[in-house]
Amino acid sequence: NVSIGNDEVFHIKSIISGFDIIPENQIRESQLSFFTHNQIKEAGNYFLTLGNNNIKGLSFNYNRKESDLSFYNLDEIKKLLKQNDLKKFSMLDNPNKNLTELISEYNQGKRLWKWFVIATLLFLFAEVVLLRFMK
Repeated sequence: NVSIGNDEVFHIKSIISGFDIIPENQIRESQLSFFTHNQIKEAGNYFLTLGNNNIKGLSFNYNRKESDLSFYNLDEIKKLLKQNDLKKFSMLDNPNKNLTELISEYNQGKRLWKWFVIATLLFLFAEVVLLRFMK
């Protein structure tokens, strides 16, 4: 909520070095946007000012180490676990199941009760057949 006079312009000023630029600004659908066009080369803290008033604090960060998306693949992770003797860790690796199924199976084990019920019914059927026809 800033009112702009006819002769006033926005500035982006560095807190430390005294660097000062006038950014391009546009108003679209009652939203004010600023464009620096890569004029700010040094990472640091800046103020958006209008006249002598500080409107907003800005920070520019050009160190992109946190944006590095490189990671270990499955074989490298297994190798690191083995090298560092980390036996308490296990890998959930099955591309055919989703994560919820894998975690459930890991926590509860494989549910074999259905197979045992089927086997029991087959054995009962076999026993009935043997008792009826083997007299």
